[in-house]
Amino acid sequence: MTAARSKFRGIFPALVTPYTKGGDIHEVSLRALVSLNLSKGVRGFYVGGSTAEAFMLSLPERKRILEIVADENGGRGTIISHVGNISTDQTIELARHAREVGVDAVSAVPPFYYGFTQDEVVAHYLAIVEAVDLPLILYNFPANAGFSLTPRLIERLRRADERIVGLKHTSMDLFDLERFTGIDDEFVVLSGHDEVLLGALAMGAHGAVGSTFNVMPELYIDMIAAFERGEMAAAQALQRRANAFIGHMVGSTGLPQVKAALELLGIECNGCRRPILDLEPRARSRIEQTMIDIGLL
Repeated sequence: MTAARSKFRGIFPALVTPYTKGGDIHEVSLRALVSLNLSKGVRGFYVGGSTAEAFMLSLPERKRILEIVADENGGRGTIISHVGNISTDQTIELARHAREVGVDAVSAVPPFYYGFTQDEVVAHYLAIVEAVDLPLILYNFPANAGFSLTPRLIERLRRADERIVGLKHTSMDLFDLERFTGIDDEFVVLSGHDEVLLGALAMGAHGAVGSTFNVMPELYIDMIAAFERGEMAAAQALQRRANAFIGHMVGSTGLPQVKAALELLGIECNGCRRPILDLEPRARSRIEQTMIDIGLL
């Protein structure tokens, strides 16, 4: 196993952003979430991504979240800071702040909305690594970004700058995931869809970043261990338990469900930024019963 793959191998919760009742960042809850996940054995954290509601946060809020997480982490886990933004200049601003905080890598979704060309996306990513001289983990989320990072495009980026070290692949396309794992021996591929992690492992993923890892990282850590021991029935049973919870998230962002589960674990979150709606009481009750059924409560 290469040094890069060792550092980024395993489970990385894509941290949510807890709020106070007044809508500010809830520092106490965020610190508690970091400590809880470290105690369960996660490899590290993916900070400021989609699960954090990044694009509904101000730049100062995104910076403050990273500062809190890095301080609470205290060097115990690997930190990947998502700095993606539609603007290259604002992305670089966040990346420079991440470098000052002392993260292990930055990550960025492709610039979105305007239908940027491949050349523009390549220039965007190369500008990031040139500005901060940090490892960069690309973020492929075609359904939401409206742009697909193809194996050929990633090979082009990798040839242009070897500081582009990996990819978070949030797509059900496991064929592409397998193609990404063959780019070269140093390139890291992290699965981004919790509900197909076992399939991603079978296709060669080196680790994973996920929203439900906030709530139940132990299931996924055990799943990877069972897979690596060749105990497929045990790994499938763990994926089935995780998917019982994930089933409540289908057809929505899934963020209110994750935050409701965290509150059942004692971490105050107070919902999401508008326009994301709060859960109805019946939906909360169903989540609680599922957590009991799969052994989380």
